[in-house]
Formats: sequence, structure tokens, C-alpha cells
Amino acid sequence: DILQRIHEEGGKDDMSARCIQAGRFEIFVQADGKTSTVFEELIAAPLAEKYPNDYKSAKHVKELLLEYAQAQASHATVSDGFYYHNFALLVNYVSVPQQIPHLDTVLPNAQFGLMVTDDTP
Repeated sequence: DILQRIHEEGGKDDMSARCIQAGRFEIFVQADGKTSTVFEELIAAPLAEKYPNDYKSAKHVKELLLEYAQAQASHATVSDGFYYHNFALLVNYVSVPQQIPHLDTVLPNAQFGLMVTDDTP
């Protein structure tokens, strides 16, 4: 499993995901200076394969997710000169304390959150 390898190696070979606090993974979808290999292999490609009528390709899955995130972020009150440049998924495989899944809204950052669980349709 690619996430297990990243956890064990500290992401030396693949910087498209990293292990962060509380045993979670940060999977980059779009980020300055990072690839999105893990997102494409573990999430986008399987979705495109499982739902070919909904998603034309892994690239299409990524485009739709980024469009949705940008649309949600556009509702936030932000300063002039704001630009959207980093988007990552935070993933955990076990229950975590309630404080762990949170957003830090330090100016000038604007963040978007979408919680997905096993029971999500």
C-alpha cells in the first residue's frame, strides 16, 4: 500500500502525500511544488474506473473536486489579491479525538473543509 510506504519512509520518494499528526495522511490534490500521484492512484483512477458514466478519467475526477472546492472557497470573505493554490485531502483510517479534525483559519488563509465518512453515499 502506497500510504504505508510513505508512512514508513517519511515520503522520501513520493512527496504527493505525507504522514501528519495523529496518524493521519495529507494527500495533495494540487499544491505548489508537489505532484498528485497518490491522489490519482488511490482515489481518482479507481473512481473513474468504478463510475465510467460519471467520470471520464482520473483527470476529470480531480478537475471536478477542484472546481467544487474553489466554488466553496469563493463564498468566503477574502482580501484583494487572494488566489487559490493548494488543496489536499486529510485522511485517517481510525477514529480520532474530536479536536483532531479542525481547520486553522489564520489570515490571510481561507480554508475549505469537507468531511467524508464510511457512510457517505
